[in-house]
Amino acid sequence: MNALSERVDIQVKRNGEVYKIAFENGSKVEELEIIGTCGRRTTGTSVHFKPNPKYFDSAKFSVSRLRHLLRAKAVLCSGLEIKFIDKVNNTQDIWLYEDGLSDYLIEAVNGFETLPEKPFVGEFKGANEAVSWALLWLPEGGELIGESYVN
Repeated sequence: MNALSERVDIQVKRNGEVYKIAFENGSKVEELEIIGTCGRRTTGTSVHFKPNPKYFDSAKFSVSRLRHLLRAKAVLCSGLEIKFIDKVNNTQDIWLYEDGLSDYLIEAVNGFETLPEKPFVGEFKGANEAVSWALLWLPEGGELIGESYVN
């Protein structure tokens, strides 16, 4: 994102301090500096960017696709809160799935009777691979929900 953006501003809260750094056209224009303090347990990263139109047919990007990708990150990283602010359309989304896939699946089938009541979840980790899953059934039918993520 950095090399393809006119400007990127990054703010990080970590270890009781707030840091800031900025880039333009792939080059650092502001050194990493401490700009404030925060609670020692307060953490998070904020990234603001403006795509550089010289690298794209259009400087516009698919907001729906970006939302989908950000939500996926929140699903796959249990307990990670992701906030997306769309200043063009004045909307905001916040995703937080404390129990990851299980919470996401419960949200996705909200309002439907499920078997079992809570998703069947599991994971396997090998030396170089890992898999996690969450399953449940809708005895009365409903829209099939099938998503997979590979890295």
